Amino acid sequence: MDNYEIGYRSTFGGGRGRFNITAFNMVWTDYQLQLTDPSIVPCPGGGSIPGVCGQPWQAIITNAGEAHISGFNLELDYAVNDSWVVGMNLQQIEAETDTTADLTGNGEDDLVAGRRLPLTPETNLAAWADFTTPSRFMGSEEAFLRFQVSYTGDSMNQLEPSDLNSPNPQLTNESYAIADIRGGWRGDSWEVSLFVNNVTDERATYTYETGTMLWAAASAQDGRDHWQS
Repeated sequence: MDNYEIGYRSTFGGGRGRFNITAFNMVWTDYQLQLTDPSIVPCPGGGSIPGVCGQPWQAIITNAGEAHISGFNLELDYAVNDSWVVGMNLQQIEAETDTTADLTGNGEDDLVAGRRLPLTPETNLAAWADFTTPSRFMGSEEAFLRFQVSYTGDSMNQLEPSDLNSPNPQLTNESYAIADIRGGWRGDSWEVSLFVNNVTDERATYTYETGTMLWAAASAQDGRDHWQS
């Protein structure tokens, strides 16, 4: 992978604020791709080797052409006064294949240029607010409180655009936001803090299982059409 970056670093407001931005372009040669082959690939000499040949639905890992990841990262923070500092960072990217190819030799393009790379959200955003104030509680020097929230955009679970009739379909990992709160006291060489992670009890979907055909694992006893809803 070749990575090209250009950035700008600055301060403003008499040093109370900071603004940084970086643009990047990553060119990925021989992008590693996992495909699921529904056919039965015969083993030399017959028989079967699990995960290799002689069985249907084998996962094939191959190097397939080129892909790119381009975008920018922005950082901004500002000290509103002696007690409050607010900030945010934003990353926006485009991650796509650049090659069209028939990987199986059946006359159909398994890899098409312009498809989103899997497990790669286009948007990541985080924002926070820090509060500090002098304190004498328990011999501390300051009390602090931090609130932060992070947002992750949607992504695809796999590259292949198979539909829900497939035992291993392409599904969307929905976007989600996580909020955290942390506060406490600091002394010269110690800190006591209390925190609550994931305040809203968000259930983030990082991915659906791929390559294992679990989507097709129905169960009449459990009343389940698919392994995952």
